[in-house]
Amino acid sequence: MQSLIPDCYVDALVSRPVSAGHGIMTSLIQSGQLGECLVIALGTNGAYNYESLLTRIIDDLPAGHRLIFVTPFDGRSNENSTILNNTAEWMRGLPNQYDFITIADWNALIRPQVELLAGDRVHMGGQTSMNLYAGLVADAVAAALQKPSKAE
Repeated sequence: MQSLIPDCYVDALVSRPVSAGHGIMTSLIQSGQLGECLVIALGTNGAYNYESLLTRIIDDLPAGHRLIFVTPFDGRSNENSTILNNTAEWMRGLPNQYDFITIADWNALIRPQVELLAGDRVHMGGQTSMNLYAGLVADAVAAALQKPSKAE
């Protein structure tokens, strides 16, 4: 990621839930580290209340910033994959409501090529999938920078 977006700040942790997103954003705001674009990629630990959790992030994002959501993907057929597919679908509609939101559609990109993922059909399966993911996020950041930031 940092080779494609050299000045990015990455805060990644295994198994981080969607509910952690707002607190991380708040911490970045308070420390003065929130960049022009905030990428939210909390995609393997689904939450039934994803709409309210993500709407809180949207509402509390400060003016002058842009938001990028990476759609989640879980290639298994279980309750979590249903939640994540619903989350991805909901996210896809956000740019119609908010001009400062861009979608990096990992769900659509990886779905036809799940063989690039690990055997669990959730996690990265090696360098090819990592490069694909990083490229998707870098393209989304470039697209977001062409759009307006959140207004006052």
